[in-house]
Amino acid sequence: MNDLVVLQTIQGIIRYLDSVYGEAAKSMGVVVGYDHRESGSLSSVSFARMTAAVLLHENYKVYALEGFVPTPFVPYSVTHLRAAAGIMITASHNPKEDNGYKVYWSNGSQIIPPHDQHIATSIENNLAPWIPRYNVDESDIFSHPLFDDVTATIAASYLQSLKKVLSGITVRDPVRIAYTAMHGVGGKWIARAFTEISAINRIPEPLPVLSQIEPDPTFPTVKFPNPEEKGALNEAIKFATNNRCTVIIANDPDADRMAVAEFIPDAQPSENPLSQWKVFSGNEIGVILGHYQITKYLSTGATVDRSRGAVVSTVVSSRMLQAIAEKERLHYSATLTGFKW
Repeated sequence: MNDLVVLQTIQGIIRYLDSVYGEAAKSMGVVVGYDHRESGSLSSVSFARMTAAVLLHENYKVYALEGFVPTPFVPYSVTHLRAAAGIMITASHNPKEDNGYKVYWSNGSQIIPPHDQHIATSIENNLAPWIPRYNVDESDIFSHPLFDDVTATIAASYLQSLKKVLSGITVRDPVRIAYTAMHGVGGKWIARAFTEISAINRIPEPLPVLSQIEPDPTFPTVKFPNPEEKGALNEAIKFATNNRCTVIIANDPDADRMAVAEFIPDAQPSENPLSQWKVFSGNEIGVILGHYQITKYLSTGATVDRSRGAVVSTVVSSRMLQAIAEKERLHYSATLTGFKW
């Protein structure tokens, strides 16, 4: 990915938004977020500046999420601000050499047919830059009347929504938790979330895995920055073992993916600390979280309307949630992958 590809992509997106929403698209605006990826002179930051410059040139409102934000902030912002679209510049959990351009529609989901096909066609029809040179000067972008840095307000609103989800939870037996951002953007946001939530319901704040907590585009301690990959949690496990933690929480670099591990001591202690940790699969985490949400929904009162309860998982997921939903007489649907169907 380079500046020209980014320029061509946002030009195509703009023209497609124009065709769908007309002049209203400009005032609805586009949310733009980015992570810490960097390779030579190219970076997520520079791609975000190019994206904003083209949008502003076309008189589009730009809702900016500044300072390395987690990917979930972008779709949340799109629906919260009723924007026309959202863009997150990140390579997610892919190798350090990569970068990417996640596009969200006005419903907060990543684009699906026919939008993806129409946008691709629109990009092909708008490959030539509309002007000789876009103004990507940061001070000029930040001072533009259509540029709005919404990071603080979105973060506050997001965390307030999180508090509502976790309302009523109290921790009877606090555990020591280790957290790793895997050299990504999640560190400061997870710390803030736990600090605010702990003040309400005593959920213990995690200990940061210091060697992986700060954003670092070189990912020096992992070969592949995906917490679900075998061996990716080795650094966190060593830290957690040394600091007597019994739970590990890990995010991928753009903090939209999570892994969990639990300390389970062997009957006969091993010299290898890795053998004493259970790393939960994505299916297991999904079932745990899904079962919690189902239990919470059904505990709202004796008159709860089960016909209004729905459970959704993907076609590549375990059928365990389906079994739970059917047992509780709740609607169940399986979708394609991607949190967008």
